[in-house]
Amino acid sequence: MGCFNTKVLPRKKSIPGYVSSLPLLNENLRLTEETILQFKKGMTIRPKSRNTLIAAVQTDYLRPENDVDGLTASIIVRQKSENELFSIKRSLENHFLFRDIPEDSLVSIMNSMNYYILNENQTIFSQGDGGYNFFIVASGSIELISNGRRSKVLGKGESFGELALIHDSCRRVTAKTITKVRLWGLGRSSFKMHLKKNRSAKFQENLSFISLTEIFNSLNQIQLENLVSSAITETFEENEKIINVGDIATEMYIIKEGSVSIFKNNIKVNTLSKGDYFGEHSLLYGTMRIATAIANSHTVCLCYTQELLKKNLGQYPEKYLYHNTVRISLCNDELLGKLTPLQNNKLVPYVKVHKISGDYEVSLTKKLYVVVKGVVVDANTEKKWKSLKCIESYYLLQQESDEKIKLIAEEATVATVTRKNIIKAFGISLERRLMCNKVLKMMNKIYFLRFVPREKIEELSLLVTSKKIPTGTVVFNKGDDGDYCYLVKKGKVNIEIDEKVVNTIGKSDYFGERAIMFKEKRAARARTVEDCQFWLISHEDFLQLLDKDLEMYLEKKIRLQDTSIKLSDLEIIDKLDKNGLATMYLVCNKTNNMLYALKSIEKSIAENFQLIEKLNIDKNIHKKLNFPFICTLVRTFADTKNYYFLYEYIPGPTIESLIRTNIGLGIKMSKFYASIILLSIEYLHSENIIHRAINSQSFLIDEKGYPILTHFLNSKTINSRTYSIVGIPYYMSPEMLNGNGYSFNSDLWSFGIFIYEMLYGVYPFGHDEEDPFLIYKAILNSQLRYPVFIKESMKPKGIIEFLLQKDSLLRGTAEDLKSHAWFEGTSWEDLLSGRVKPEFIPEKNKIDMSKTKRFRDTLDTQDDDIFSYNFDRDF
Repeated sequence: MGCFNTKVLPRKKSIPGYVSSLPLLNENLRLTEETILQFKKGMTIRPKSRNTLIAAVQTDYLRPENDVDGLTASIIVRQKSENELFSIKRSLENHFLFRDIPEDSLVSIMNSMNYYILNENQTIFSQGDGGYNFFIVASGSIELISNGRRSKVLGKGESFGELALIHDSCRRVTAKTITKVRLWGLGRSSFKMHLKKNRSAKFQENLSFISLTEIFNSLNQIQLENLVSSAITETFEENEKIINVGDIATEMYIIKEGSVSIFKNNIKVNTLSKGDYFGEHSLLYGTMRIATAIANSHTVCLCYTQELLKKNLGQYPEKYLYHNTVRISLCNDELLGKLTPLQNNKLVPYVKVHKISGDYEVSLTKKLYVVVKGVVVDANTEKKWKSLKCIESYYLLQQESDEKIKLIAEEATVATVTRKNIIKAFGISLERRLMCNKVLKMMNKIYFLRFVPREKIEELSLLVTSKKIPTGTVVFNKGDDGDYCYLVKKGKVNIEIDEKVVNTIGKSDYFGERAIMFKEKRAARARTVEDCQFWLISHEDFLQLLDKDLEMYLEKKIRLQDTSIKLSDLEIIDKLDKNGLATMYLVCNKTNNMLYALKSIEKSIAENFQLIEKLNIDKNIHKKLNFPFICTLVRTFADTKNYYFLYEYIPGPTIESLIRTNIGLGIKMSKFYASIILLSIEYLHSENIIHRAINSQSFLIDEKGYPILTHFLNSKTINSRTYSIVGIPYYMSPEMLNGNGYSFNSDLWSFGIFIYEMLYGVYPFGHDEEDPFLIYKAILNSQLRYPVFIKESMKPKGIIEFLLQKDSLLRGTAEDLKSHAWFEGTSWEDLLSGRVKPEFIPEKNKIDMSKTKRFRDTLDTQDDDIFSYNFDRDF
């Protein structure tokens, strides 16, 4: 760290008529003919200009710890002349990494580049060194040497070392000077900082503005950023007509500056100002304009066409605009806020959106009304409901009648759902659904029910029965058959063993839960100490909802929840895998013969490769996930030398090994795997997790033949765009490489690469390349092509073209993707429940457990204290 060989030059006097591009000439240097010639070449003569010499503002360069480039160079941080900036820009514009970077970011990147001076025959960097800087040759020539042989000579304007900007990979060549050279250098940290920092002020301004716009307040940060990126700005002058009644809708408008008058039948009915919007209803639903909008003064609007909204929000943008607004309104309502997200989602598709104005009579016992936009007033009580409010939803619990109330609205948008459609959505009345939700809330506390699909749990809540038991009654005795789980609605119960009270269960708690999964003998007596009212879940009702596969899956997940297991409980059966970073063992718990996979990572390796933070992220993300096709992380350990991850054991091969063995998997098998992987991606994205390693190495085939996602080393929880470049080069998305930030749809690009690989056994971009630079170049510049042997019948209905669109917004979301033609006929519920039989099921290899080795015997120390180390505490 620190300064090195940095020259601080004295300020030069102004030379009228010249802009210096060689400010490094030392005043004490003798002006030979060669020097004068070099000086003249770097000057631009402008006879009419005055005092245009760039001020020699120079500072010391502080070398980052991981920067080992140009150790013998003089490095100067200074301002650049117009000519220098022009030359740098020309070099950058010809480079694929910089081609799509916004102008303001490009300018700040150019200004941050450092000036390197090296004499002839000096090494800039060596093959195998860690890369940090990207260089442009300002003058002189250099050679690139690979494995001792010159591979290329570079001169003025050419560049090298670009992979260092993407990630800290090792240099693939040695770079040496042939003559004295001057270079412009850009460090990785500086590059990434400017990409994040220099998103234009206009973008930030529009983002703040859009975020406060009512119609978009249900969108997440990423959707808002995408909308801002694609907004069209239109300007209208006083009395200019923006939309006209009777026109076919093509745009919606959000007023950023100025005001707009709305006319119906030539009568002014409303005035809109900054933050208001208009034209959205006709645009979303394809109806004619019902009003005319005229600018009152100079007015600036952000404009969105239907195409832009679909591009940013999916094929049905109303789902995100109106439907999300309805979801938020339901959640905010005192009564309807008791619905679960799943129930909320079932109700929203039945929503109808209407424009209302003037007097409006409604029957609130027949229909739910939600204010989407504007203000609605009760004509009798003058009570007001603004946007995101349900109008007196409690009427829906009353007997249906023809009684009506009068509402008044100047200009409002409301969403409605009929009482009949509410019953249709839930399968029961709203009143019964809300009552069962009280039971559901308590059922959610039962730990192993979280592994059951939510729809199954909601079905089970409808089968619950009620029972009252008076004070002092024995509910069951020790040794009785377990047939019910008891949810305490009211009262208290003592749990007794050998006449001693070991626990007291009160209101909103439960006991006897193992009875609904395992029909075991009761391990204790339960006796009421107050008058009690219970909700009962029966063993038979629960098992009726499960098929055999789901029942076996539940039993396995329940056993995997035993986090009391210690490192000393484990015995090694076999070594499954070993690489430069970790060793994977097949181990068993010697007390019950339960199989696990144990990953061991040496602490010294984790520190040397700077993996501590990544391992923590992997652990923290993985521990909170609960999904049928994600491998369970049971717990973590640490001893004096190693970190350990204890996983559910998945016996099958990776999808990669299946692809390599079969040279592609065929359409049916690929579609089966892709459907399950899509469900896993959808789940992760719903948890705001971007995986960044969706590839054939990340999925193991389990004993049922289903692909299971196994690790989260590159994963990250995000709420807006992210910029880190991670993963396997073949799967990286264009937006990850171009430096403008990326989001969840980057995973969908990787998913598209994965599908292509499963079908054809090769990568679509850079398959024959090993050099990451050439792979990245192919991803950014090449068009999608199929292998020459592929017939039309072997192309999967456009799914690959859809996912591998360079414009990330066009890929939509994982949820939208389930509606793609290629997945037509897929039963997502059957997949989640494991009822679909795969083509390939791994052979069950007999595991020899006769020669297991105690895990503690493999450690250097026999000190029992090492097993008390807590991974969560120490790591």
